[in-house]
Amino acid sequence: MPCILDMVDLLNTTRARTTTVVLLGSILGVGAAASLAGCVSREVSREQTLVSARTDGDTYLRNGEYNLAAGAYELYLEERPARREVMYDLGRAYEGMGELSAAREAYMIAYELDPFKAEYIDAMARATAANGEIGQAFDLLETIAYEDDRSDAYARLGRFLVEFGFPDEAVLAFETAAEVDPSASSYLEYAEVLAGYKDPSGALKALSHALWFDRESAKAKAMVRRLGGVPGPTFATPPPAP
Repeated sequence: MPCILDMVDLLNTTRARTTTVVLLGSILGVGAAASLAGCVSREVSREQTLVSARTDGDTYLRNGEYNLAAGAYELYLEERPARREVMYDLGRAYEGMGELSAAREAYMIAYELDPFKAEYIDAMARATAANGEIGQAFDLLETIAYEDDRSDAYARLGRFLVEFGFPDEAVLAFETAAEVDPSASSYLEYAEVLAGYKDPSGALKALSHALWFDRESAKAKAMVRRLGGVPGPTFATPPPAP
């Protein structure tokens, strides 16, 4: 049986070890807490930098300071490359600087991230055409129209063709837009294009379809009268069956 002094020594040794473990655990715990606090602080600082870059970029862009806007957006996109709206704004900044190739690339990335955003498609085609690549812009819009098979895509293609002087192709694009989605608005836009190209009879026919869908359209009726027609009760006719 151990003597009383041995028991005291054992007790003291055990306490010492326990105290050491507790102290070591406390030190490690404090270190972990400090490390976590440092990580949180760095993350907060990083987020604040990103928010500031985005805000500064927007301000510079509104004020026409395109170089500064581009720099701010580039800083933001280094950390968040998939933010399509910031990529689009970077394209606008490049376009304002006259850097049309860079603008086109930024718009293309924004479009790839969100292929159904109309303003991204418009910007991409505009920058491509402004860079002297009209044929490529046409091919781009035509491909999107065929793949999507949507009325707005064909109408977008038609507006591009009108702008760059391709009347026959433009008429066909607007006709297709109306066929894909027959409505008062699609036939009214088709009629406006036909009237602009001096085809009043074609325009009146398209207007008769527009009024079939919206018999109270003041705009369509005014255009009928302007073209020499009478938008009476029997003027409206249904479009041809698909």
